[in-house]
Amino acid sequence: VSCMEKTAFRNVQFRDLPASHWAHKYMDFMRLSKIVATDEYILNGYKHLQEGNVTSVLPETNIKRYEVVHMALIANCIPLNQNPQNGGRQFSDLPRQLTDDELLNEVKKVMYTALDKGIISGFEDDFSARGLQDATKAEALKIMMNAAGQSSSSYNTFGKVYDDVRAGDWYAPYIANAFDKAIIEAPTQENKTFNPNAPLPRSNATKYMTLSLLYSLNLNGNFKYEIKEMLYQS
Repeated sequence: VSCMEKTAFRNVQFRDLPASHWAHKYMDFMRLSKIVATDEYILNGYKHLQEGNVTSVLPETNIKRYEVVHMALIANCIPLNQNPQNGGRQFSDLPRQLTDDELLNEVKKVMYTALDKGIISGFEDDFSARGLQDATKAEALKIMMNAAGQSSSSYNTFGKVYDDVRAGDWYAPYIANAFDKAIIEAPTQENKTFNPNAPLPRSNATKYMTLSLLYSLNLNGNFKYEIKEMLYQS
């Protein structure tokens, strides 16, 4: 039995994701996919923009670090720890204790679930979480790969793939792995850069996330088959 399920219907619609949008198939797949045991969906849109059963998913907005982490956890069948206060090490900018701030509580549950599972760590200089900061492309790939249980690849195996990624860069192994699995775009004659430190729009993040799930050690063949079926639909 698969721990993840793509449902046929969900009573939540995204007003800003027309069927003609290039990322519609990825974002709609995530709208419909959930952890069977807990009913947690991968992509929910924004609560504060919700009217009735219609909300916005803001596909062109840069994705925040906690949003990448949330997506990576749920998509890999890792439910959120609802009691982050019962844990060990604490981020310098995010106390574990829950308060009456709903958004901040969500950020805490997400970031501490990932910290306690070894999927993320704090920033080296001050052990901060920076959950509400925009995620860079490199950070997002590292989080997705770690959540999927993927080991990193040696960038040297592929020679120099992108002009702006060097073998010694901390993110090179993750970018190598994502390149090897065709999760990210290969360089072209016209564009040989990856821009690892650029922010990542939410639409592109869902594409990377969906493709990374094909290699997740947490998911079984049934759910991966659903992903492949979606990818092959035009």
